[in-house]
Amino acid sequence: MGKANIYSCPVLDGKLATGISLYCGHPSELAQLKPGNDEMHYIPPLFWSMGASDYDYWGVCVYGNTKFTYEFKLFKKVYSRCTNIGSGKIFDKLQCKSL
Repeated sequence: MGKANIYSCPVLDGKLATGISLYCGHPSELAQLKPGNDEMHYIPPLFWSMGASDYDYWGVCVYGNTKFTYEFKLFKKVYSRCTNIGSGKIFDKLQCKSL
């Protein structure tokens, strides 16, 4: 596997992100990816197994029960796995590894 890229959520209006969702294509297209460990009832950390895509991968930082979100495009279209990492109950970082 190649080197991992880390994506971090910014603090918005004094609030920390509580999680990150992953999308194939721009989030406005509503193609949210289901985590690979979704069947385990969202036991953190969530991870996504991925492959090459014709579309860009996007992350969306979620800020609890607020309207705040932060969207970002991942650097590469080819990752084998992305994991939502962080500390404690705050999973505000995404670690993605190349094929």
